[in-house]
Amino acid sequence: MIFLSVSGALEGLRVAVAFCLLGAVLCVIYDFIRLLRVIAIKNVVFVVLFDVIFSVLSALSLYSAFIAFNNGMVRFYLILCSFMGFAAWRLTLSRLLFPWISRAFIRIFDLLSRVLKNFISLSARSSRCIWQILSSFISKLSNIFGKDDKKDLKHHKV
Repeated sequence: MIFLSVSGALEGLRVAVAFCLLGAVLCVIYDFIRLLRVIAIKNVVFVVLFDVIFSVLSALSLYSAFIAFNNGMVRFYLILCSFMGFAAWRLTLSRLLFPWISRAFIRIFDLLSRVLKNFISLSARSSRCIWQILSSFISKLSNIFGKDDKKDLKHHKV
């Protein structure tokens, strides 16, 4: 009998740790959404949209975890474990890593935007230059062939 209760306790501990890890993973996803807010999203509509998407994703992942680990039974302590995992990540690693990661992504985003702007302006200038070269080439060809056609028409009066 003692063996069964120890294995049951270990199973409960395994499920609790799984829900703590689920909370930490949800916090990582939330940090990614925060990073998008810092870098690119300035519109309130998109902020609300991403919050709704995160809430639905969190609810679905918790529901799936309850089905997978606990036969669909919702236990308050498992919800508390997921909140504890979320809070543990948010108050420790997220607080330490997020400023560095956000600064790095902002630098990368700025660099990519500058490269893209330079590429667009360069391609616009080069396309204008190519267009000018082609148009001058076409006009020279039309002058060459147009003059010959007029000379040929003068010689061949019908």
